[in-house]
Amino acid sequence: MLERRRLRASVALASGLLLAAWAGAAGTDQDETGLAAAWLKSLAGEYSNNEQVWQQGLDDEELFPRWHFTFSSPEESAASWRWRLEVAEIQNGEFTGATWGWNLAVVAGAGQADALPELEDHCRYQLVEAALVLLPGEVGRRGCPQAAASGPPRRIALEGERALLDFAAPGASTDRHIARRAARYRGWIVLQRRILEPDAAEDDYLRLGQLDIHNEGQMVPFLTGDGNRSGYSVELARLTYQASQIPILKLGIVEDASGKTLAYSWAGPNAARIGINLRWIQAGFTRSAPAVP
Repeated sequence: MLERRRLRASVALASGLLLAAWAGAAGTDQDETGLAAAWLKSLAGEYSNNEQVWQQGLDDEELFPRWHFTFSSPEESAASWRWRLEVAEIQNGEFTGATWGWNLAVVAGAGQADALPELEDHCRYQLVEAALVLLPGEVGRRGCPQAAASGPPRRIALEGERALLDFAAPGASTDRHIARRAARYRGWIVLQRRILEPDAAEDDYLRLGQLDIHNEGQMVPFLTGDGNRSGYSVELARLTYQASQIPILKLGIVEDASGKTLAYSWAGPNAARIGINLRWIQAGFTRSAPAVP
């Protein structure tokens, strides 16, 4: 118990030192420190580069890997200085199970970082002009490893709903990944049984409920009662019409074998509900978690 109290005290002291260093280094008052803390808190959430990769495909450009980013903090305080960045690989709209990530620590500078032993297992960043910038010489340090797919982002910035992450990645022609904040939806899909069993009655449907999906290109396959794929999936994606540049939320029915979207419905990009009814397959989803924390 005594060791736990010492650890909590050490973390609290480190947090106080870092926030004080922000204010002192910039010669600002407590309000400026509060702004820095608020900016850091706004990082929390999920982001995906789905539309960036989709647009690259339309423009016949070299495609980035599809990655899903999650920023979280173990600290309960709004003035958190420790963060975790998790990256998950996406293929055909589904998570592959491949993940990697880094612990991030926000510091006033290299000198401040060296003075805090709690940061040994973190990649250390400086908050510079509303962006996190990786300190020089961090990659390869014991607490900041080179992951299998890439090194940690050199810079992380926020522009509205978008996180801009600068880091080199295999197969990428540029190092600027544009990932938009994702929102979660919950819903259901029903499939006419005769699609799988020709002798089934017309009004006999299979139902898949309590589904969780995010709105940045995730696909959910329709699984039968024995866990096999039916051959169809639904996709939820925020995209932009090319001719009008109008953003939409698209709910698509995808044929797994070809990858083609057979039909889709659309709504406003921040719609609370969206559905589709083709009789043989139907789906409906309701927003369950906001995109902005």
